[in-house]
Amino acid sequence: MPAKPAKAKPKKSVQETAKKKPAPKRTSTNAEIKARLMTKAEAVIDELLAKRKAPEDASLEDIEQAALQLGEQLEQAVTLELVQDSAAAVEREWPTCPQCGARMKAKGKRRQRIVTETGEVPVEREYYHCAACGQGIFPPR
Repeated sequence: MPAKPAKAKPKKSVQETAKKKPAPKRTSTNAEIKARLMTKAEAVIDELLAKRKAPEDASLEDIEQAALQLGEQLEQAVTLELVQDSAAAVEREWPTCPQCGARMKAKGKRRQRIVTETGEVPVEREYYHCAACGQGIFPPR
C-alpha cells in the first residue's frame, strides 16, 4: 500500500499571529529576592550603627526608636521586593476585564506609588484597559 501523504498544517493568519501574548518576564527566585533583601538589611543596619548614640548616652527611648526605624525600613524593603516580583508575574498572564470578562489591552508601563500597611512603595508595571467597557486596571490589586 502506498503511504498516506502527510497533512499540511494550516498556516496561522496574520491576525492570529499578532494576538500572541508578549514573552513572559521571568520573576525572581526566592534566593535572588533573599540576596537583595540581605544586602538592603546590611545597609540599613550599618546606617543605624553609624548613627547610634554611645551606649552610655543612649536612653531606652533612643534604642526603641532606632529599632522601630530599622523595622520600618526592612518592612518597606520586603514589601517593595514582593510587590515588584508580583507585578512581573502578572505580566505573564494577559488579564481579562474584571467587569465584563473581555480581554484587556496593554497601554504601556505606568509608575504609581502604592500605599501599603508598611508604607508607600513605588511600583512600575503594565496598565491595562478594556475597550469593551472602559475599565482600567493596574494589577495586582
